[in-house]
Amino acid sequence: MTREEVLRRYKIPAQILDEYEPQGQEYNDSDIERISTIVTLNDIGFKKEDIKAYMLLEQIGVSTLRERLEILEVKRSAILDEMHKNEKQLECLDYLRYKMKKTKE
Repeated sequence: MTREEVLRRYKIPAQILDEYEPQGQEYNDSDIERISTIVTLNDIGFKKEDIKAYMLLEQIGVSTLRERLEILEVKRSAILDEMHKNEKQLECLDYLRYKMKKTKE
């Protein structure tokens, strides 16, 4: 499969292929799977250098499974912390809106 076919069929951002894949390459199923993982890591907020490190571990294979899982757990925890922070901010915002509406009445 060509680069253009990959971009069109899988809706992968060209920037991702530019950063992680050599130009002019033909893509097979394992390439698509690897690129899919890269896109997923990018979408959940991994930095470029973290993606490269994770993908290197994945390339090594099953022996790095525990380490990769730990990386994902750390990221999950950070996302949950951010979500809780945002929920608290929303609660504060809603309280201020409530106060303003009550004063207006």
